[in-house]
Amino acid sequence: MEKWYDAFMAANSRKGMAPLPVIVAGTKIDDTKGREIQTKDVDWPKKKGLEYREISSKANFGVTELVLDLLKALLG
Repeated sequence: MEKWYDAFMAANSRKGMAPLPVIVAGTKIDDTKGREIQTKDVDWPKKKGLEYREISSKANFGVTELVLDLLKALLG
């Protein structure tokens, strides 16, 4: 995730562009055994000062809130 974040931030700071918001989303909250990264192990976004959300598209948990938060951040 760190390499992706660094590349995104480099593109996000191009001259003449307004910076885009960043919200990190942990997926598959409903699949506690199949997740590669467990919720308790998610420290990286907090260290970077980024918002972090847990979502599950299968269980329809947190998806609407994530989209609304992104829209609010984009629209100001």
